[in-house]
Amino acid sequence: MRRFFRWYALLTKRLLRKPVFLILLCCVPLLAGAMALVAKQDSAVVTVALVCDTADPSALRVRDRLLHSDSLVRCTEYATEAEGRAAVAQSRADAAWILRDSTADELQRFASGRGTRGAVLVVEREDTVFLRLAREQLAAALYPEASMALFRSFLIERLNVPEDAPEEFFDRYYQTKIMDEPIIVFSHLDGSALDTGGAEHLVAPVRGLLAVLLVLTGLASAMYYCEDARRETFLRLPAARRRALPLLCHLTALLPMALAVLLALWAAGLLGSLLRELGLMLLYCLALSVFSELVRKLCRSQAALGAALPVLTAAMLALCPIFLDLNLLAPVRHLLPPYYYLNAVHSDTYVWQLALFTLCAAIPALAIPGRGERG
Repeated sequence: MRRFFRWYALLTKRLLRKPVFLILLCCVPLLAGAMALVAKQDSAVVTVALVCDTADPSALRVRDRLLHSDSLVRCTEYATEAEGRAAVAQSRADAAWILRDSTADELQRFASGRGTRGAVLVVEREDTVFLRLAREQLAAALYPEASMALFRSFLIERLNVPEDAPEEFFDRYYQTKIMDEPIIVFSHLDGSALDTGGAEHLVAPVRGLLAVLLVLTGLASAMYYCEDARRETFLRLPAARRRALPLLCHLTALLPMALAVLLALWAAGLLGSLLRELGLMLLYCLALSVFSELVRKLCRSQAALGAALPVLTAAMLALCPIFLDLNLLAPVRHLLPPYYYLNAVHSDTYVWQLALFTLCAAIPALAIPGRGERG
């Protein structure tokens, strides 16, 4: 064991002498922290021209909810409908939400089933996924007013409350029926609370991108070892030790980068339980060490390994749950270590699957002879 740590220290010292690697280690947490700061600023992905050219109380309340909501939608207020339409036409806004001067009356007509021409006019230049999500935000802002209108209609039609009763009566009675408990509770697979904050969408891909960075670090170490094998740097070592030496070389690159990744997760506000994160990261580094060595053995040359890097990177970005979790090419995604790591953050099942992946990949990684390596 003492000899193992001596070799690890020597190999790490050799790697840390490279300025590029040291710069990369420092940049990773700094960039993640910068992204977290940006996420606290304007994190909207949809810009809406909001028009409320009316004194209608329901319209004013809807306007206030939209202007002060922390979400993917940034609402910019315009004075008139013409200005809102012009903002959409000139690409200064993705859509225009125009609150009618009869918003309260339209909602009441909707509640009583008398037909309505709509409380809000939505003007869009095109139909996109983000605009469809933005409509949910508009519906959420309208919901309290629609709920109040339905409640008012129920009191009038079922309990014979006079239709001309003061609005204060309806408001006071309605407030007594409001429940503060949430209707929907979000959680991870392990039961921990899921943060649904407005800026979360900007920092959410950070963990996935860092996981891919670790894979690239391991593969870069594999390319570096190809050069060592060509120069026969470790030829004087016994064959039995030389067989496992590449795994140790990959770990010397992965572990410092893993520490930088953990610091980056902390800077981005994504670091969970420290013990779980450390244990999972150590297992992930072992898996990447084995995976990198297996890819090196299969590629057989430094040039082929370099050509495989963009293909593997594209596959990880597309198939692993980084930006979107698309259930495509399931057999292929199960061959990629980030798939297990990202799912294992909140699932013990994937932790065991990652351990099994490491064991299964280690067998061919150690058994396949490397090109040009003497036994």
